[in-house]
Amino acid sequence: MWFRMDDQKVHFQWFDHGSTTVIEELARPDRLFLTDSCGTMDLQKIIGKVVVHERPSRPIKHGEFFYE
Repeated sequence: MWFRMDDQKVHFQWFDHGSTTVIEELARPDRLFLTDSCGTMDLQKIIGKVVVHERPSRPIKHGEFFYE
């Protein structure tokens, strides 16, 4: 999810985890897929963040994700 702050609201675009796509259990646990879905919500509703790399050139750390 990426976001832009604007009057205490954020506009975001969703990522889906591979396990929620058609490849299900074949997906790597650290791979995400960028979707066309987006939305807006109050900034206060965000409870955390994760690190997401675009096409990492080296191994990523445990608990981080990537997409291509």
